[in-house]
Amino acid sequence: MIKLNKKNASGLKKVGFTLLEMVLVIAIMMILFSYVVSTFQIVANSHTSVTMINDLHDYGSMNLLAIQNNLINATSIGKGGNVINVADDNHVELNNSPILPSYQQYKGNADGARWKVDLDFSSDATKKMVYVTITFKDSTDGDKVAYTDSISCYCPGCDDFEGASGSSISFDK
Repeated sequence: MIKLNKKNASGLKKVGFTLLEMVLVIAIMMILFSYVVSTFQIVANSHTSVTMINDLHDYGSMNLLAIQNNLINATSIGKGGNVINVADDNHVELNNSPILPSYQQYKGNADGARWKVDLDFSSDATKKMVYVTITFKDSTDGDKVAYTDSISCYCPGCDDFEGASGSSISFDK
């Protein structure tokens, strides 16, 4: 701060900041403000990404548990009137209805769902086991695998076990 030696009408000296000092302070504040704003944007984007991945894990786990709940009471595997597969709009369905009807996944682009869902069924008739693997691919990132999970399902009441392999399974209850 520079003291000005000019006297005003009342005989007191004027004390104040020069225009240059004020411009410099404002410029420094603007630079610091831009750093703070960009830091908050980075944290917000990171939080969104982590939230989306956590939701994907939950979505995959819920689909696998719903599949297991349907298969555990099956009386036959490999043939029957009930079918679990992946629909064209990338959700797991049971008999042409979503297996998780109230759960919506993220939208990726104008074409639809963000996650492309793949199911893979295999079985072991001697152990009465069905193995299910669910894989999610990110449609916004060139179908890069984002998450894979597996579950095994013991079918104790299954008397007719033709086996299962591929992307869908049929069964009777």
